[in-house]
Amino acid sequence: MRKLVAIGSLVAALVLAGCAVPGAGSTDPVDASSPVTTSVTASPSPTPTPLPAPSPSPSPLGPLTAVGIGDSVMAGTHCGCAGPMAAYAGLLSQATGRRVNARSFGVNGATTTSVLAQITGDPLRTALQHADIIVVIVGANDLNPDAARQSSGSCDASCYQPDVAAMGTHLGQVLDRLAAIDSASPHMILVTNYWDLFPEAGLARTGPESAQLEWQEAITAAANAAIETQTLRHRDIYVDTVVPFRGTSGDDDPSPLLASDGDHPNAAGVQVLAKALVAAHPAAP
Repeated sequence: MRKLVAIGSLVAALVLAGCAVPGAGSTDPVDASSPVTTSVTASPSPTPTPLPAPSPSPSPLGPLTAVGIGDSVMAGTHCGCAGPMAAYAGLLSQATGRRVNARSFGVNGATTTSVLAQITGDPLRTALQHADIIVVIVGANDLNPDAARQSSGSCDASCYQPDVAAMGTHLGQVLDRLAAIDSASPHMILVTNYWDLFPEAGLARTGPESAQLEWQEAITAAANAAIETQTLRHRDIYVDTVVPFRGTSGDDDPSPLLASDGDHPNAAGVQVLAKALVAAHPAAP
């Protein structure tokens, strides 16, 4: 499914482990288990060679703290790996030469409203107060009811646009809350879109299934536009995942980067997501 947003070219610059959406439409039960914490330090750079440039030397600057919030994509559902924040920490450490401590508070089935409530309590509130970087992946599960209506009858733009608008409004409230967090230093906030809101496995571009596929592409594009609008309005960093997962045309098959459910990123997909995150900002805060 093509996602009509740009910035995915980011990934090319650095060549995104979680998930219920690319399909955010998660059917997984809500899991509010303890957050996953990862600490990664870049190895000393090797002796220079005429081959590819060596890793940067360890930085004299202190460690970075990155906190991830959102849905099953952030939670690393079905990836069989440590999740996107762990992958992001590793790549960011390599890029900056600094130790990166990463924590993921991703929850299966999370929506913009549930994340908004989650921010107000501990341990997340305290973690955010000490974060240098905050990564947000949420919004797809808000639109699950529209997928149900579509499968049982029809749900055109007049059906899903109000829900997309509400999702965008709630995401804006999440970003407002993050911006208002009392912290000793400013946060860098990264917000991703989705390559697919719902699984496309088995859907053909011709025949009776083509209408369903076109609908999924349309609602994903609408959701991504709302996410981009809110991100840029708050002057945060918008991270495209469409190009990394689906190519510049938006027509590439993302299956090699997805778990067996055809929805969440697998370990390779998590790495692609992490690369997109690192490529989205030229330097750490």
